[in-house]
Amino acid sequence: MPIIISIFVPAIFLIQFLLKEMAGEEQQDYVLFLRAKGLPKSVIYVKHIIRNIFPLLLIHLRTIIWFLLSNIIVVEYLFNIHGFAEVLRSMYGQRAEAFILGFLLFAVPIIMADLIAYIVLKLRKRKEKISV
Repeated sequence: MPIIISIFVPAIFLIQFLLKEMAGEEQQDYVLFLRAKGLPKSVIYVKHIIRNIFPLLLIHLRTIIWFLLSNIIVVEYLFNIHGFAEVLRSMYGQRAEAFILGFLLFAVPIIMADLIAYIVLKLRKRKEKISV
């Protein structure tokens, strides 16, 4: 039950984002041209629309991870689970180094998401420059 509650808000955010971006991409001229040529919708979505939405999804990955990490603390509190938040609270008055290190551990997933997004976007831009 706690896992379902902690992924609820990020899942809603992700679904809303994807629906909005797909609706925007469907109105682009190239999609209308591909439909006029008679290409199936599956080919248009997989080869064109999802490929154009993927970099935007990587950029929003940071927000999704923040939602997940903040929801974990709230769920631990609501379900009275002694997890990461309880460890941070117990270390608050004792050792400042351990408390700061605990908060820095929240930054690792964010930094990894940014690094992955940066690498993928750089590789994609390089590929486009070569093909043009």
